[in-house]
Amino acid sequence: MTGSPSTPGAVTPEGPTRPKPRPLISAERLGIIAALLIALATVANTLLQWQITQTIDESAGAEAGGSDAVLYDTRTRVVSVVNAYEHSRAYLDWLRHSEYANALWTDVNDLESRWDTLTEDERRQYEVLANEMKDAQDLAFAGRHMFSGRYLTRDGNYSVEREMSEALVDAARKQDLDPDPYFARADALADRSSQMLLALSGLGMALVFFTLVDSAGERLKYVMLLLGVLGLAAVGGMVWLVQTGQFAVWVRALIGS
Repeated sequence: MTGSPSTPGAVTPEGPTRPKPRPLISAERLGIIAALLIALATVANTLLQWQITQTIDESAGAEAGGSDAVLYDTRTRVVSVVNAYEHSRAYLDWLRHSEYANALWTDVNDLESRWDTLTEDERRQYEVLANEMKDAQDLAFAGRHMFSGRYLTRDGNYSVEREMSEALVDAARKQDLDPDPYFARADALADRSSQMLLALSGLGMALVFFTLVDSAGERLKYVMLLLGVLGLAAVGGMVWLVQTGQFAVWVRALIGS
């Protein structure tokens, strides 16, 4: 008599047989999912690397902008100091020549008023004084164009500080002289690129887990897949925090708690 084939759960001389558990996801489907996730992570890795490169370039540009601002500010200050003191010296020269010409004019005018009674020596003295007065007047006239009267104070002094301040204001209208915003942005972008490098490392770990799905044991496949998905999700959350500027705040809050 031929025995009938055993059915699941049937009693045999060796004991009852247990049905083989069915996998949650077939090996073929699991491989397809892993391949799709690897492709997704690879694309994300490329985009993240491009974003890091862009951020590093922007940081370098901001750093260069700050250095240019420092250079322009220093050059403007040096030039304004040199110009202001040159103009102040020109004013003092003009003042000296003008006062000298005025003093000579008094003597020349006195001699002219007595011209008919002047001796030969006094007439020669008149010619000398008149020539000196003319030279002083010429020098004063030429020097008058070497400074601006808007910087003269009520007590007759030349305001070097005011000219330098206005020179800085005028230069700031044409060129940014404040390097602090540039350097602050460069530091912020450098921090962002460092944070995205951490995310890139996490993305690399997720890729490793997805790659190990094929070679892992039957139960370990799901563990590798789950770790990869969690890693990918963590990287996505980290990139969002970095892009919104909340990553450092979140880290400080996490450490503080």
